[in-house]
Amino acid sequence: MPRPTEDSTPPASPDAPYRLPRTVEPVTYRLVFEPDLGTATFAGRAEIDLMVHEDTRDVVFNAAELEI
Repeated sequence: MPRPTEDSTPPASPDAPYRLPRTVEPVTYRLVFEPDLGTATFAGRAEIDLMVHEDTRDVVFNAAELEI
């Protein structure tokens, strides 16, 4: 599937902290989860292929309440 070459979505800002910057875009996810029903927790692994659109010092993830 062709991907747009230019994204007009602005980077995350204090007014929209839920928006991730568009400098790095996830393309493919491979996820493995191992639940522990006794403790109501899980462990897992994530592999993410990224498309980097411009130089950046940071890669930002949504990970509320997750320990990475």
